[in-house]
Amino acid sequence: RRQRQMCIRDRLIICLLAAAFAAAGGAAGAAMALAIASFRFSNLKKNAQKKSELSGAAKFCAYNSEKMASIISLERRFFFALEAFSAFFAATAVADMVDSGLSRGGEITAALAATAAALLLQYACLDIPAAKIGRNMPAQTISKLGGFMYAAFVFFAPFDIIARIIAKKAMPRKLRDMESGFDYIDVEMMLRADENDAEAITPYTGKIVKNAFKLQELDVSDVCLLYTSPS
Repeated sequence: RRQRQMCIRDRLIICLLAAAFAAAGGAAGAAMALAIASFRFSNLKKNAQKKSELSGAAKFCAYNSEKMASIISLERRFFFALEAFSAFFAATAVADMVDSGLSRGGEITAALAATAAALLLQYACLDIPAAKIGRNMPAQTISKLGGFMYAAFVFFAPFDIIARIIAKKAMPRKLRDMESGFDYIDVEMMLRADENDAEAITPYTGKIVKNAFKLQELDVSDVCLLYTSPS
């Protein structure tokens, strides 16, 4: 019995550590998404941030938001699943440790309730505050989390590529031909910006802002090609 208790305790510790790691990873993704969006929107609106402020992995994350958007989304889903999985098995480990006397169905119900509570606390106590920090201190957040998020990009990029290939094969032909490249990071921040006193953004205005973001990725030769008439 003592050995069984030790095994249950070890399982509980592993699950709690995995849940803590997943919670931190999910919060980092929330902070990074808003930080990148705020940084880019600040460039467009006030030109307050300069490329020279960031370097290395942080600069890659900030100026490749279209690539990072899907990776952050995938990373947050992964950590969400890992935290749910860990919280579920941690709850079952606690039930086994205290000999709760619940039926197996009761233990599963309690584990599901614990999982839901853990994810609610994750969102309320970590994700929302992290997102606010990312929005209010974009450059600092990107600098601190750039290395971690670049590592996440390297790890999740193959999964993103495979998922896109599968989705392309599974989608109807009409959807395949539609333009992709929707960068939710830029659009999210555009809609959040000055939300207390800004007027509603029309679709036409939204398109202008979207195109303005794309201009940052053009060089002089691209602009010249756009305005050179055929001879």
